Amino acid sequence: MKELFYVSIWGGLGEAGREALICAAAGALGAIVNCVLDERPLVLPRLRGNRLELGFLGHLATCVVVAFIADGGFETAFLAALCGTVALRVFKQRVEKAFEEELAASRERRGKS
Repeated sequence: MKELFYVSIWGGLGEAGREALICAAAGALGAIVNCVLDERPLVLPRLRGNRLELGFLGHLATCVVVAFIADGGFETAFLAALCGTVALRVFKQRVEKAFEEELAASRERRGKS
């Protein structure tokens, strides 16, 4: 009976549904492996002051979206989820650093005027 239920669900999804499920699984696995490799804990969403931090759920959503963008194959989607989020994190750090440097330079110019 279990096999019949499994086959009817999997077969009823259609090609696009199966591809979406495979990409979502690859993205979720990529998010978990990414956290393990970075030695970060899986943090649940929380409010800090008046700011909502999504924690692992935000990371999971990012990995799943990157996996969907990459490809329909499990291996490619998994690698995209794993490496793509690292690239996004590095890009974000560079943008924040450039912003902070520009802000400091702007304050310095105002101080001299």
